[in-house]
Amino acid sequence: MASSQIAVAHSRISCHACRHGKRRCDRVLPTCELCLRKEIRCSYPKLPAKRSYTPEIVWDDSSSVADDPHPQQWDQLPDLESTFETARAVRFLAPKLFRDIKLDIPPTCVSLPNDVAVHVGDTQQIRDIAAVLFSHDASWLPIVCRNHFFNASLNPLSPRRAESTLLALCMKLYCTTGVHDGGSQKTALYRTSKRYLSEIEATGLMSLQVLQAAIFIALYEIGNAIYPAAYLTVGACARYGIALGLDKLMTDNSDFDRSWMEIEEKRRSWWAVLALDRFLNFGDPSRRLATGDPEINYHLPVDDQSFFEGDVMPPNAIPISAAFHLKTGSFARLAQATYLTSQALRLAAAIETSSTENFVCLVEDTEQLRRTLEAQVNAAEQEHATRRLSFCCQTMFSYW
Repeated sequence: MASSQIAVAHSRISCHACRHGKRRCDRVLPTCELCLRKEIRCSYPKLPAKRSYTPEIVWDDSSSVADDPHPQQWDQLPDLESTFETARAVRFLAPKLFRDIKLDIPPTCVSLPNDVAVHVGDTQQIRDIAAVLFSHDASWLPIVCRNHFFNASLNPLSPRRAESTLLALCMKLYCTTGVHDGGSQKTALYRTSKRYLSEIEATGLMSLQVLQAAIFIALYEIGNAIYPAAYLTVGACARYGIALGLDKLMTDNSDFDRSWMEIEEKRRSWWAVLALDRFLNFGDPSRRLATGDPEINYHLPVDDQSFFEGDVMPPNAIPISAAFHLKTGSFARLAQATYLTSQALRLAAAIETSSTENFVCLVEDTEQLRRTLEAQVNAAEQEHATRRLSFCCQTMFSYW
């Protein structure tokens, strides 16, 4: 054997750096010549576990390097973004499996467009937007917890998050009261809000704040008669809320990992979706709803004042089946009216398709439902007289 021949360990595959740079690798272990010359870290991919692999020792008496025997197995480095997308798909398609194996996905980074930054402004401007929204007369759907919003959006020690910025943007859209002077209601603020919501949804970000932002967009569209966009937005809210699991929070008062205030905020957001879904079907009850009817054991929103003050406890949440009393609140009355509206819409559809022999039974059901709706209106008016609470929305739902 010639003295110039030495034993050199070779890998069967090229190193990470050479593959990434599309360079010809001599596959020498532990460091290839190119990485050694560039003074960079050299590492080789691991073969699948089912294949046993031992670096083979060859006699290197030639300067030629053999071609890679597996040219398509290791053609690129792992794509982390693709891996996260796969994880998000698993979380949606198999949520129980995702929870059982305790997987976690890093938060999605979403850039802040310049037009969004201009509309939202600085911390003081966000505070001003919130001040309008949280005034008692500004919203007939009080779904945002004041403390949660300020902690997420105005904390100087935490970076501005995309979902918080989106919510502030859509709150501003909802609070816009200017007259459009006969022009289009699809203002620059409206178009920016819709586009930014679409961009965030495309990232796979799942957050209650994203749903609340979409609800405010739907309210703006309803208030400015932007149809059928409002109908489609509410349908998207229903899908998003179901994906968040909000419909499963309406009946259970145990085994929650979150605070009661967070549970209450989620329930209120789902009640808002239920109410808007039925509101949009008043004109045509034959349209299929995007949400299932609320059930008799669904918990109503707690008293609005308790929600505003952040003082929510499990006993405060009462089901629809509870008797009427004058410590419920305007939003809870609206939720009761939403439940009765569901019964009315279902009864109207049944009357249109009923036969003659079933008509008498439906008439009795109609009379009972009418008496219940009248009791609902009377309770709302008494609560207004006793506690000076608004009652227009729940009365409108009942009389429609």
